Amino acid sequence: MKLWAKTAEAVKDRNHELATDEKTKVEDMQREEAAKRAQDGIEWHPRLFRRVKGGAHGEDEGKEDLEWIINAKLSVYLTNNSLTA
Repeated sequence: MKLWAKTAEAVKDRNHELATDEKTKVEDMQREEAAKRAQDGIEWHPRLFRRVKGGAHGEDEGKEDLEWIINAKLSVYLTNNSLTA
């Protein structure tokens, strides 16, 4: 089962209370895993995100207030009045 499946299903069903509860469970589990990695001295590199490289003329100039940014090139365009990626 996917990590966010219960949360996504609750959102789809417009069950906001359940969605919030499921989201909290996932985030608490992620915090516990991060604390364990830090305690064990394990460096973690997310697959889909990277740290922001800000600063003047940097790759991510203007995004200095962010810590992480998606690590992909996304193309979003309008098709039949719907956004697609």
